[in-house]
Amino acid sequence: MLFDLIGTTVKDNNNGGSFIIDNLKKAFSINGFHVSFIEINQYRGITMKEVINRILIDHNQAQDCENIIYQDFISFLNKSLRNLQ
Repeated sequence: MLFDLIGTTVKDNNNGGSFIIDNLKKAFSINGFHVSFIEINQYRGITMKEVINRILIDHNQAQDCENIIYQDFISFLNKSLRNLQ
């Protein structure tokens, strides 16, 4: 069984920020979208794909790039996790 512990039991910040939110912001940014910490943080607790979908809707954008943003997020997240100490 897998539990979502990030931000609850496992410290999820690096230099004061959340590496989950920081990596999602990067994924949006390289795809041409600028989103804030507050925009992302309001959707904590739901799946990352749903977070991406809702933010795209909030920005009146088509959801056709949802999977690309998600894959970029996963890539950034994996790199960050390798550097986590």
